[in-house]
Amino acid sequence: KTAAGEATPEEAHLANLLKELSTEIQTTIEEGKRKLEGMPHAKKEINPLWALLAEPLFQIVAAVGLLLSGVLGLVGKLLGPILSPL
Repeated sequence: KTAAGEATPEEAHLANLLKELSTEIQTTIEEGKRKLEGMPHAKKEINPLWALLAEPLFQIVAAVGLLLSGVLGLVGKLLGPILSPL
């Protein structure tokens, strides 16, 4: 975020990409669950794995978002004084 509290274009773009990624993950999990509806044995065996899969993936996406946001902020602070005279 800038000093005014607004996201930079890079941060906004990153947020949109992370939103798309998390939506894609959720959609994939839901499609997998739907495909197992007609297979009771597979559903019984695999359903517990969906939660085990989904939780870490969302934590990873969140962590990557925070990391990249921090890196963008740091690069902006380092290069800001250098690029502002240009």
